[in-house]
Amino acid sequence: GCNVWTPARTDRDRLQSRQLIYTGLERTPVSAILPEVELDGQRCPLMAERFADSGDAYRVLGEMAEDSDNCDTADGRSRTRVNSAARLARMVGEDLETLGSEQVRCLALQIVEAQLQQILEGVHSNLKGMANSLGLGDCQNKLMTIVLCGHGKPILDRIRKRLSDSQLRITDLQNWVGESVSRCAPAMSVASLLSSHLAKESQVR
Repeated sequence: GCNVWTPARTDRDRLQSRQLIYTGLERTPVSAILPEVELDGQRCPLMAERFADSGDAYRVLGEMAEDSDNCDTADGRSRTRVNSAARLARMVGEDLETLGSEQVRCLALQIVEAQLQQILEGVHSNLKGMANSLGLGDCQNKLMTIVLCGHGKPILDRIRKRLSDSQLRITDLQNWVGESVSRCAPAMSVASLLSSHLAKESQVR
């Protein structure tokens, strides 16, 4: 086999190489995901303010559970579907009296799709870079493996569906190590790398 190591050593390196797409299921401001949406057949810029987060979009679509006791949101109101819808409506200068439920759902779908595209663009960009470094053509994607991990199931499910027709091997870490470890995969990876590094140093000495 051949190990491919990224030259990135810092989060800035990873951001610049698109190996780190810093976007999330719950707290990413909507205005950081896309600048405008299509509403009633016309393009509409979004408010450049933290009026709604990514979690509001998934909650409106029924892909994230409501939590009436959790008020860690853009407006300090609870994580219910109604409140999430109101926050999304505010992104286009509306409220639930002036913006219908189908229009709010349309906003949510565009937000989720834009976030997915950000992630997929990073995936494809890095797969191409890895293939080039190995001297492989695009047809050799079947040699690559995508490991899904974390607690963002709605996002992970969408990634899996979009890549299902490719030649990539896709595996879900949760199936191997369980949900709790999968959610903490980045920390577990760092711990594993540190353990390997310390073991090598002790052997050299």
